Amino acid sequence: MTKFTIPLHTQGKAIQPYIFKGEIDGVDVKLIVGFYSPLPSENEEENDKQQARHNTRDAGWTIVCNDRIVVFKDKTELTGWGSDYARYHTQFIAISGIVYFKSKYPEKLPITTTKRGVDISSPLFLKVRKHMVEGTKLFIDYTNKWKGQELISESNNRLSKSEVASPLKVIEEFSAVPDKWTKVRNRSSESKFKPTLPVPKNVESNKRISFQKPQEKVEIVCEYLNLESDATPNQIGESCFDFVYMEATK
Repeated sequence: MTKFTIPLHTQGKAIQPYIFKGEIDGVDVKLIVGFYSPLPSENEEENDKQQARHNTRDAGWTIVCNDRIVVFKDKTELTGWGSDYARYHTQFIAISGIVYFKSKYPEKLPITTTKRGVDISSPLFLKVRKHMVEGTKLFIDYTNKWKGQELISESNNRLSKSEVASPLKVIEEFSAVPDKWTKVRNRSSESKFKPTLPVPKNVESNKRISFQKPQEKVEIVCEYLNLESDATPNQIGESCFDFVYMEATK
């Protein structure tokens, strides 16, 4: 299920999906990608690295050809992960997308001869894949900007006010407001809805610091800072920075 917000005039405050639709060489194409669940907290990200979380299975891209699922929740280079953008990991657990190909000419569908996968050499698939990549990047960038417990909570509070509906229902609802869509250049039969996603007020002033250190040294630092033995790497890093900052500003 994909979460979205109605009405469309709240675009600047809502977390809306990216949608593409069009008719290409006799094939009707509909594509949607967005958040299907809240963003994971940083503690959840750490826990997910230790053991699989049940809704990890719901993330990724699904491809449907004439009502038949040929790719299910893919998180590989086939759909851009690890090639056109970052490799999939738990930060992106809330991102999910689906593409529908439908035609009365089955031979035009981008599927293999066994009908159990996508033909990666298909011009149609390669064309649509560009929109899959464009849409996914929007939400990857969003998760990169909304980091830290306070920002994640604010984002999830916004998302919790969204209505939940099936992908095709979402596309139908958004299609009812055509002036919010833009035509794909030189493609009169293709259009897309590209959302303007919210941006944190302090996104430009915050900097992310990330590094790795040997486990034994981390344990020594934890003891020095009087941190709990189960403190997460994020908590340790923030405590180190706060300690040094206090010393530097005395």
